[in-house]
Amino acid sequence: LAAAEFRYDAATRTVSLPAVDLQAGTEYTLTVNSRLGGPRADWSDQTFSFRTEIPSVRATTPVDGSQGVSTSDASIGVVFDRPMASALASLFQVQARSIDAALDQGDSAPFELLAITGFGTDEGNAVVSFSPVGGLQPFTEYRVEVSKAAFGDLAEAGYSFTFQTA
Repeated sequence: LAAAEFRYDAATRTVSLPAVDLQAGTEYTLTVNSRLGGPRADWSDQTFSFRTEIPSVRATTPVDGSQGVSTSDASIGVVFDRPMASALASLFQVQARSIDAALDQGDSAPFELLAITGFGTDEGNAVVSFSPVGGLQPFTEYRVEVSKAAFGDLAEAGYSFTFQTA
């Protein structure tokens, strides 16, 4: 940050930092240089570190593991308990495979990556919604994956959920 962004109150000897948008799931370090005390200062640099909380998924639409989901509403949603670190459409993927293929081939039946449309978030970056291009197809299993980048640098993994249409 530029030095001009800091404010110093001589009466209280308080330095105020500028407002900064902190990213979820990230570690920050603040160092106060000992030179601020002047040439006669008798202290070394002071370093403070803190971490912002990693968001977690509170709810999904459709509900994870649900079966018989209607194809009339193709909207997929993910609700986080706090703002995401990054709310880019590229961090969300929808994959699909026919239920028949899954029954015939088991877990080895491949999923096909689908393009998404209508991606959006609420003002607080805690609610995401989007739809697969072409809507939801009948008798299809869907897997939605959220990249760990949406959760922040400290996240150990992303999140995924599945559902099946009727």
